[in-house]
Amino acid sequence: TNEKIQIDANTTVFLKIKKTVQSIDVNLKDNNTSRLVIHGKVPSNINIFITSKLQDKKNYIIYDENSLTGCLTFLDANLENLNLTIENSQCEDSVNFIRTIGSINSIKVNNSSSDAIDMDFSNLKVRSVEVNNSLNDCLDLSFGDYFFEKINLNNCGDKALSVGEKSKAIVNISEISNSKLAVATKDSSVSYFQKLILNNVDLCFDNYRKKQEFDGGITFLKNSIYEKCKDKMRFDTKSKIETYWFFKMRNEIKIKANIIDHLNALKEKKLSKPFPDRKINSIYFDTDDLDYFKDGEEGTTPRIKVRYRWYD
Repeated sequence: TNEKIQIDANTTVFLKIKKTVQSIDVNLKDNNTSRLVIHGKVPSNINIFITSKLQDKKNYIIYDENSLTGCLTFLDANLENLNLTIENSQCEDSVNFIRTIGSINSIKVNNSSSDAIDMDFSNLKVRSVEVNNSLNDCLDLSFGDYFFEKINLNNCGDKALSVGEKSKAIVNISEISNSKLAVATKDSSVSYFQKLILNNVDLCFDNYRKKQEFDGGITFLKNSIYEKCKDKMRFDTKSKIETYWFFKMRNEIKIKANIIDHLNALKEKKLSKPFPDRKINSIYFDTDDLDYFKDGEEGTTPRIKVRYRWYD
């Protein structure tokens, strides 16, 4: 079924969508004070359209009575191949995902007066993101794990992509245009980029610690991206930007298969052991903050390992 919803000014509607619903058209009579909150299990492959008229407001509210900042909020939601379009939002966030898990097929946001997309405390896999004309950040991530197959961010007033507060973001293909800063990675967050296309961008990467309770930010890039952006990146003493080599999945599977074949061939030859069976004992030394361990977990190179090892 297809449903239509109209939300009056100064009104927040909480909605749990029925399983039979295939699409929802939502009209916000006021593009700042009309709010929709979707929670619970969302039907697979649903199409949601959020529209409102352009309204020029000098003053607008940031939070509603529930302390929510989005014109549309997904709260404690479970998504499967969501398709979402939002236009002419004048909220602090056009859409905010909070404690939400699952998959998104596409998000399109046009004309946002502040942040276009905000994701907090969530675990999401997104196939496509397209943002045009956001006066602040186009895509803002915090406290979660996020994978993006493709993002296209255009005309972002501040940061095109912001990765912060212990987030991990993996982006396969990203195209960023007409923005002051392409990517900010900060506050104990890690970002990975496979392919990056930049047009009219002042600064490619900015990694830093903003809040004292966190460390800095770490970004891993393909070497080709690093070479293009090496004069347009900055990072503080707590942060890193490093090159990283990615394998396409089909090549990775092929490599693993070759290793298995090689091991099986060695077993068939029944080679003698160069040493008798023995026990390996290891003691690892680290800093008080476990810096060496964290470098190993994050794949930082080069990294330090201090170990005492003996054999029984």
